[in-house]
Amino acid sequence: TTTDETVQALANQSEQIGKVLDVIGSIAEQTNLLA
Repeated sequence: TTTDETVQALANQSEQIGKVLDVIGSIAEQTNLLA
């Protein structure tokens, strides 16, 4: 159904955002270590 597709799309987007935030967090940690 359309609702299921929407929920799945949101779940996929959330997963992508989580991965991006993980990368940003890792970069921030490395930057703090160098500072």
